[in-house]
Amino acid sequence: ITLHAVEKIVLEDLQRVLGMAKAHEKEFVAMLQEKSKRKSTKDSADKHREYEETEKRIAMLDRIIQNLYEDKVCGSLTEERFKKLAQTYEQEQAELTEKIKALRADIAAVKKDEEDISRFMRLVKKYTELTELTPEVVRTFIDKILIHARKSDKQCSQEVEIIYNCIGAVAEI
Repeated sequence: ITLHAVEKIVLEDLQRVLGMAKAHEKEFVAMLQEKSKRKSTKDSADKHREYEETEKRIAMLDRIIQNLYEDKVCGSLTEERFKKLAQTYEQEQAELTEKIKALRADIAAVKKDEEDISRFMRLVKKYTELTELTPEVVRTFIDKILIHARKSDKQCSQEVEIIYNCIGAVAEI
C-alpha cells in the first residue's frame, strides 16, 4: 500500500468521523459512551467489589496481627510461632496493598474514558472542515494506524484500521 493511499484513507475516515461527530453529536457521544460502558461496566463493578473486599481483608489482617502480638505478650504464643504467623500475614498484607494500587489504577482508567470523550468532542469543534491531512491534524486526532497484511497474494486490498486519540476505533453509526 502506498503512502498516498494511506493518507487518502486516513483523511476520508477522519472526515467521516468528524462529520458524524458534528452532524449527530448526541448519537456519536452516546455510541462512544456505550462502547466504553460495554468495555467497562461489568469490569468496573467487579473491580469496585474486589477493591472493597481487599480493603476489608487488609483491615482484618491488621486486627489479626494485633491479636497475635497480644497473645505473644500474654505468653499464650511462642516467639517462634509468632514470627512465623506474623510474617505470613504481613506478606499477604503487602500483596493486597499492591493489588489495591492496581485496582485504583483500573478504576481511574474507567473515569478517564469518560473524560476522553469530552476531550475528543472539544477537539472536533476546533476543526471546522478538513481538506488536507497535516502533521498537526494527525497528532491531534490519530493515535495509530494499523495496516493489516494481505489475506492472500492475489488480493489487491489491505485492511487499514485507524485508532483515534481518546476514543479508539470508530465504527459507522
